[in-house]
Amino acid sequence: MDVKSGGFGWRLGDEGSGWWIAKEAIRRTLKYSEGRDIETKMTEDLIRFYGLENLKSFVTLLNSDTTEKGTIAKGSSLVLEYAEKGDPLAFSIIEEGADELCSLVECTYKRTGNKKLVLYGGVLENSERYRQLVIDKITSRLPEIEILPSPIRSSLEGALALAKDVKIST
Repeated sequence: MDVKSGGFGWRLGDEGSGWWIAKEAIRRTLKYSEGRDIETKMTEDLIRFYGLENLKSFVTLLNSDTTEKGTIAKGSSLVLEYAEKGDPLAFSIIEEGADELCSLVECTYKRTGNKKLVLYGGVLENSERYRQLVIDKITSRLPEIEILPSPIRSSLEGALALAKDVKIST
């Protein structure tokens, strides 16, 4: 059974990833500057982090064909740091990212019935708080899901661990 949830590419999706967290921080900080989002103290640090002159420079940066995903994704560390400090906007972003990841798991589970899950990814491996937030949401909404230990070296190892339990019929 070929089942896919999300996977629309980094410009249209990648919910809950480092790219998504940083992009949301930029987007929502721009909205906050216009009075359309909740308060944040990250504005100046975001501008400095990306080496920009002002907040409006983000519009050019994110709409440029030459801006790479990794360039933006690196800023997720700043958002996670601000969330730890209690910044309302930063925490809202990581909360939404965790919800998005949980929704992807839920959607896949409903279509496959697979009760085993390996969580893996840069942000999940580097932020214990974010990882725990995702785990808490999954175990609350889907208590039947068994979250397996993360692979040691790669997402491929996680896929192989899950594949060991899959029976293939020909």
